[in-house]
Amino acid sequence: MKELSINEIETISGAGFIKDGFSSLGGKIGDFAFKQFGEHMNVKVPILGSINIATKFPGLGKDVGSQIGESIGNKIETNLSGLPIIGGLFKGIFG
Repeated sequence: MKELSINEIETISGAGFIKDGFSSLGGKIGDFAFKQFGEHMNVKVPILGSINIATKFPGLGKDVGSQIGESIGNKIETNLSGLPIIGGLFKGIFG
């Protein structure tokens, strides 16, 4: 029988749902913003000329937004679990 890693245990127990939600929301916001402003993101490279970042890296907005959202969600979860009453309730329900 395989021994589960910490990440697998958290996934099974439902831990990190706030982090996951913020990651998803951040990805959607980042993707939307990147699509809106992508046509204006041109970089001049000496040999290659002008390169549009949105064309070269189409998923960059979603990736960056997801990382920022995950970081915010993680900080919220950490702070909530550190509170005496809410933290105990959090740990009792989700892990």
